[in-house]
Amino acid sequence: MRPVRLIVEGFTAFRDRTEIDFTDADYFVLVGPTGSGKSSVLDAICFALYGSVPRYDDDRLVVPAITQGANEARVSLTFDIDGDEYLATRVVRRTKTGATTKEARLERGSDVLAGDAREMNAAVAELIGLPFRHFTQCVVLPQGEFARFLHDTPSDRQALLVRLLDLGVYDRMRQAAGARAKEGANTIALDQQRLDGLAGCTPEAERDARAAVTALKQLRAQLEKGEAELDALEKAAGTAAQDAAAALDTVRHLEAVKVPAGVRTLGEQRAAAVTELEQATRRREQTEKDLTRQGEAIDRLADPAPLHVRVEAYNQLDELRPRLAQLEAAARDALPTLDAARAELEAATHSRQHAEMEYDAAVEETVATQLAAALVEGEPCPVCEQVVTKKPRVRLGDKERARKARDVARKKEDALRAKLDDVVKRAGGITANLDALQEQCSALRAKLAGAPPLHALEEQIAQIGAARARHKELQLAAKQATIAERDARAEIDGIDRKLADARKQCERQRDPLVRAGLEVPGMGTDLVASWVELATWAAAQSPGHKQRAAEQEQRAAEQSAAAREALQQLMELCEHAGVVVPARPAPTIGSLRERAAAAEQAASAEVERVVTGMREAAVIAARLAAVHEQVEVAGELARLLHSNRFEQWIVNEALEILVEGASGTLEQLSNGQYALRVDDHNEFEVIDHRNADERRPVKTLSGGETFQAALALALALADHVGSLAADGAAKLDAIFLDEGFGTLDAESLDTVAATLETLGRDGRMVGIVTHVRDLAERVPVRYEVVKGPRTAVVTRVDA
Repeated sequence: MRPVRLIVEGFTAFRDRTEIDFTDADYFVLVGPTGSGKSSVLDAICFALYGSVPRYDDDRLVVPAITQGANEARVSLTFDIDGDEYLATRVVRRTKTGATTKEARLERGSDVLAGDAREMNAAVAELIGLPFRHFTQCVVLPQGEFARFLHDTPSDRQALLVRLLDLGVYDRMRQAAGARAKEGANTIALDQQRLDGLAGCTPEAERDARAAVTALKQLRAQLEKGEAELDALEKAAGTAAQDAAAALDTVRHLEAVKVPAGVRTLGEQRAAAVTELEQATRRREQTEKDLTRQGEAIDRLADPAPLHVRVEAYNQLDELRPRLAQLEAAARDALPTLDAARAELEAATHSRQHAEMEYDAAVEETVATQLAAALVEGEPCPVCEQVVTKKPRVRLGDKERARKARDVARKKEDALRAKLDDVVKRAGGITANLDALQEQCSALRAKLAGAPPLHALEEQIAQIGAARARHKELQLAAKQATIAERDARAEIDGIDRKLADARKQCERQRDPLVRAGLEVPGMGTDLVASWVELATWAAAQSPGHKQRAAEQEQRAAEQSAAAREALQQLMELCEHAGVVVPARPAPTIGSLRERAAAAEQAASAEVERVVTGMREAAVIAARLAAVHEQVEVAGELARLLHSNRFEQWIVNEALEILVEGASGTLEQLSNGQYALRVDDHNEFEVIDHRNADERRPVKTLSGGETFQAALALALALADHVGSLAADGAAKLDAIFLDEGFGTLDAESLDTVAATLETLGRDGRMVGIVTHVRDLAERVPVRYEVVKGPRTAVVTRVDA
C-alpha cells in the first residue's frame, strides 16, 4: 500500500481543505513545530483506511479528530496496490452523544467496492492484508507505539507474523490436499462403478450383435419387395371401393330427386298477387287525384286565422260590456262621497286653526300670570323696572284646556284627511279601470271595423274546417292505398323468392347427377314440368347403378383379403427375425418397416455400445491406477501439514531471521553494546556485550534504548518481510515512523538515516516525522507543516 494523495478538511489542525501529493516521494519527512499537525497526517491516513486514529486509546474514539468548532471532518486517501489505484473516503460528524462515521466509501475507478463503514472496514483489511492493529505495528508506527512489537506476547507476535507472511497458505494447501484426496477417492468409486456397468461389453457380445444386424438387413430387403406387391393389391381394392362408393352415391342422388308438394301452387298464387297489385295501384292513383283537388279547394278558401281573431274580438267585447257598465255606475256614485269628504276636511281644518289661536293666547296669558305671581309690592318690575304698587290677580287652568282642545282638533283633521285620501284613492282606481276598459273596448271595435257579423264569420270557419277534415280523410285513404299496393308487391316478391328457392332446390338435386357424368334432362322455363321430367328419369336410372355398386363392392372385398394375407406373411418374417409386432394398433407395411429399421438401428447401436464399452473399460482401468497413486500422495501431504508445529516452525525461523537482522542494526545504534535474541519461550532478550554478554528481558532497557531496539526490529521487519512472505501475503510497500529520533546520538542517527535511505531506494515508501533537523535535511522530500491562525498548511519541498 503506497499513498498517492491525501485530502483532509476539518480534521484536527487542518480546518480548511488541504491536499498532500505523495507522487515520487519514496523517502520523505514531515517537519514542523510541535502541535503543527505533523502526526495528524499519519492519523488521517489511518482514519481514511480503517476509520480509527492510532493515537487515541479507544479505536472507536474519533470525536477529537474533528476540528474545534466544525461539525464534521472529511478525509480522502488515494493509494496504490500492485499498480491499481484506490480511493478511500471517510466522514466523521458530530452528534448529540458523540460522533458517527457511518459515511464511508471505497472505490477503484468507477467501481464502488464498499458503500458504508462496515463494508469498508472488511474490504480494506482484505485488500491490504492487515487489520488496524497489525497495520499500526508494521506500516504506521505512531508516537509511543514503536515498542509494541518488541513487548508483544509471543502469541500476539506469532499472529502478526502469520498474517504478514500469509502462513495460512499452508493450511489452505492442507485443505486442498485433503479435498484432492477425497475427490480422488470419489473418482475411484465412480470409475469402479462404471467398470461394473461395462462387464457385459465382451468380444462374444460384439459377435452376437453383428449377427443380429446382418439378419435385420435381410428382413428389410424382404419387406421392401413385399411392400410393392402389397401396394398393388391395396390400390386395386381401393379403386374398386371408390367405384362402389361412387355408384352408391349416384343411387342416393337419384333417389333424392323429388318434386315438393307446394311447388305446383306457386304459379297460381303469383297470378292472384299480380291482380291484387293492379287493383291497389288503381285505388292509390285515384285517391291521390282526389287529394290533389281537395288541396286546391282548401287553397282557394280564406285563411281561418284572421277569422278566428275577429270571432275572439266579438267574444271579448261581449264579455267587457257588463264590466264597463258597472265601472261607469261606480264612477258616478263616487263623486258625491268625494265632495262630502272634502267639505268635512275643510271644516275640521278651520276648527284646528281656531283651537291653535286659542292655545297661543292661553300661553301668553299664562306667562303674564306667572310674571304677576312673581311681583312683590314695593319692588321694581323685572320687565318695566317700575315699582309695583299693587299685585294683579292670578288666573290658572286656561292654558291646559286650550292645549287639549287643540290636540283634539288636530286628530280630527288628520282622520278626515286620511278618509279623504282613501276616497280619492278609490275614486282614482275606479277612474283608471274605467279608462283602461274603455280603451280596450275601443281597440276591439276598431279591430272589428268593416268585419262581417259574428254568425257570418262562424259559418266561414265551419266551411274551412269541413274542407280540411275531408282533406285528412283523403290523406288517410291515400296512405292505406299505398300500404295495400306495397303489401301486394311484397307478396309477389315473396312468391318469386319461393320460386327461386325451388329452382335452386331442383338444381341441387340435378347438379350431382351432372357431375357424375350422367345424361340428365335439361331445365326449361317451366319449373314444374322440368322437375317432374327429372324425377321420372331418376327413378328409371336407379336400378342399374345399384347393380354396378354391388359388383364393385365384391371386387374390393377380394383384393382386400389378398392384401391381408400378404401382410400376414410379412409379419411372420418379422417375428422370425426377432422384431416384435404388437396386435394393437393393427400393423401396416409402414409400421413393419419402421420396426425393422428401429430394430436394425438398435442392433447397430448395440454393436457400437459394446465396442465403445470395451475401449472405455480399458481407459478407466489405466486411469484408476494413476488416481490411486495421486490419492496416496495427497493424503500423505494433508497428514504432514495437519500438525500445528509446522506453522510454529516457520514462525520461529522467520523470527530468527528478523532478530538476526535487527541485532546487527541495534549493535550499530548502541555502539556495539546491545544485540537481540529469542529465548526458548519466543520472548525477546537483549545481550549486553559490555556486561559480559549478560542476557536480560528487553523490558529492562531504558526509554532511549527501547526506542533503538524497537526501531531496529521495525527496520528489519520492513527489510525482510517481503523475502519471507508467501505469494499473496501482505506487501509492506511503505513504512511510516513518528518521532523518537531525538534520543539517538549522531553516530546512531547516521546509521538510522542510512538504513532508511536504503529502504527508500528498494522501491519501498519511507516516511518519517521528526524534530531532528540533521535527519530531516538528509531526506530528499520534505513536507513542512505550519499551523496558522485558522488552519495548518503543508508545503512540499523537494531537494
